[in-house]
Amino acid sequence: MPVRWLSPETLKKGEFSTKSDVWAFGVLIWEIFMYCKNDPFPGLTNQEARAKIVSEKEPMTAPEGTPPMVANVMKMCFTQDSSKRPDFEILLRLLSPKETPPTKDD
Repeated sequence: MPVRWLSPETLKKGEFSTKSDVWAFGVLIWEIFMYCKNDPFPGLTNQEARAKIVSEKEPMTAPEGTPPMVANVMKMCFTQDSSKRPDFEILLRLLSPKETPPTKDD
């Protein structure tokens, strides 16, 4: 399993949802601003990465040079409680405020 991209609720309870996808999006942001030089949680085993993810603390911080708004979005993606984690529409509005979110018919 791709432990390093999984959300706390997925690792603890096997739950997958769009909110767990938001968590993985936060990991993707980290990868992009690391220029894909490392896998997430470099230097850690999968067990150590899992422990960080379920620790109730922010599992990783934005790489140096990440624009502040993007770093803030990444941090929001790592909200431990999935019910408080933003959805993709909120993230789109933050990252691209002039963009109109797609409708369900799109």
